[in-house]
Parts: sequence; C-alpha cells; structure tokens
Amino acid sequence: IGDYIPRKNDQCDTDYIAPIARKIMKKYPLVGWEKQLRLNDYKEWNIESFRLLPELVYTPEIVRNELPSRKYRKRAFKKAEEQIVLAGYRLGETLNQIFGE
Repeated sequence: IGDYIPRKNDQCDTDYIAPIARKIMKKYPLVGWEKQLRLNDYKEWNIESFRLLPELVYTPEIVRNELPSRKYRKRAFKKAEEQIVLAGYRLGETLNQIFGE
C-alpha cells in the first residue's frame, strides 16, 4: 500500500491506515461479498489463494530480474486490494460469530 498511497508527515499507523480502510470499504461494501466469505471454510480459503497463482505470479508477464509492467502492477494491486477486503470481511464476520454482534 505504501507504494501507491504514501504516508504524509510521518503519520502513525492509525492515522495512515484508517482513512485507507474507510476508502476501500466504501469502494467494496460488504453487500455483494457474502457468497465469497465462505465462513469457517478455511480449506477453501487456502485453495482460493492457490488459484490466484497462475493469474498473478506464474505468468509470462513476470520476468526474473525485471520490474513488472505498470499494467501488471495496477492489476496486481487491484487484486491485492480485493483480497485484503475479503480477508477483512472474513475476519470481521468470524469475530462476530465468536463474540456476537
């Protein structure tokens, strides 16, 4: 995230991360992600991550000892952002199950 959204004036983590999190949550609201949450299906979460490898890691676009293209970095950042959102919603919903809403 720091490569795309630089810190300003040596912000502490809370001041830096909270606005980014709000912006991402606004961009990707929980509505529409319910089917992908698959709560308590940890094995599926793991498999899901491996399915991303051919799309993002083991691709001909990535050449050893060369920087990825701007197009690739943009696509990878979008996918990373989506995975962060999904992980956050999964964690939040799991904690709600454990502790109640």
